[in-house]
Amino acid sequence: MPIPPQPLNIHCPRCGWHTRWQPRSDALTAKDLPPSQCPRCGNEALDLHPLRGVGALVGGLLGRLGTFFDNRH
Repeated sequence: MPIPPQPLNIHCPRCGWHTRWQPRSDALTAKDLPPSQCPRCGNEALDLHPLRGVGALVGGLLGRLGTFFDNRH
């Protein structure tokens, strides 16, 4: 059984930019991968931390809802 990738908190230590990366499924393409550099300052040394606890639960539910609505067209 496929296992979906774990959601991540992504933070740039140089400029403070941050985002949450939530994969929609276990089938990822290049455009679905988390950013490899900061879109604000270009720093490639991003801090990646797994999303845990309630944040992971909410992120997982939102990801599933997004997939549901994307597939309804």
